[in-house]
Amino acid sequence: MSGNRALHALRLYQAGKAPLIVITGGNVFSQRDVEAEAAYTADILKRWGVPEEDIVVEKASRNTRENAVTTRRLLSERGIDRILLVTAAFHMPRALPTFRHTGFDVVPSPSGYSIVAYRRPALLDWWPTLGNLGKAQALMKEKLGILVYRFRGWMD
Repeated sequence: MSGNRALHALRLYQAGKAPLIVITGGNVFSQRDVEAEAAYTADILKRWGVPEEDIVVEKASRNTRENAVTTRRLLSERGIDRILLVTAAFHMPRALPTFRHTGFDVVPSPSGYSIVAYRRPALLDWWPTLGNLGKAQALMKEKLGILVYRFRGWMD
């Protein structure tokens, strides 16, 4: 969970919309001396005043499907089946049906929107830049992820 998603979750918590914050996400590849992303996010939320007992940390999952399955198991033990799903707006089209597929009643709460002012592109706007290559890579990852998740039956 990046900083803007953590802040969004904090605001939902403070507004009384999310009495419990579940943070999921391990490292795709184990790395010595590098904690899972979820652990760092939990530390941030604690520093921002969220009590430790209101935070559930899951550090083993390595992808969206594992996030959903593990979160379902953790929350089923608490009798919770309705969640606010906080993730990046561009990731929501894959995350939402994946979490629903596990049996959750999901209310999407996206964060991290990319807003672009429309204007007629100039000739040099078509020239590749590192920033645009990064955006294209993220978009392709999400679109390919949706295709793979549908093929495997991991999302509705």
